[in-house]
Amino acid sequence: MSNTFSTNFLNDIKNHKITVIENSEHSKIFKAMRADGSICQSFTVIYADNKAIITGDMGHYVFGRLQNSYGFFLNNESAFNFGYVLEKLLAEDKFNKAERYDSTQAEETIKSIIQEYRESLDEDDCQDDLNELEDSLEHIDFDSEIEVAAWLYSLTDESAEIFEEYNIDDFTVLDYRFIWCVYGLIWATREFEKAVNNE
Repeated sequence: MSNTFSTNFLNDIKNHKITVIENSEHSKIFKAMRADGSICQSFTVIYADNKAIITGDMGHYVFGRLQNSYGFFLNNESAFNFGYVLEKLLAEDKFNKAERYDSTQAEETIKSIIQEYRESLDEDDCQDDLNELEDSLEHIDFDSEIEVAAWLYSLTDESAEIFEEYNIDDFTVLDYRFIWCVYGLIWATREFEKAVNNE
């Protein structure tokens, strides 16, 4: 976990300005937009009813289950812990999900599970079955989430037992848009605080 913004994010928002729409006891609403008025990577942040909402060009997410959502994104370094922030996600964009299937992770994890299982066995136990299972991986297009899921669900007998605790959701990573929006929430909240305090 890094408690700093990525260089890419900082480059994306280097010309953004904060516009305060509302600043009351019960809600805070502000917009981050490029100075030239372009909507590219622009977004609006809403704090109301102890929820944090970000909506804009990079996606739409609602966060809650925090004692003080505004204070969390303003001051808490845990806001840079994307796994923790993911746990606070209440709603996500229909098209820009917080997590996405990752073919590299799927392939590496599946091969690692088979290898670990192989190492846990006596030399002769089920080696032929494991070889056959490994050979079946050559016929999977790991870029296809559907194909990997079908392979997992087609396993039988001992092969199925090896993977009984795994499903397609174990091969996901955080989407870059989700990470970008979390950065956006943190950055914009801190810039908003400076703006309303004339800093």
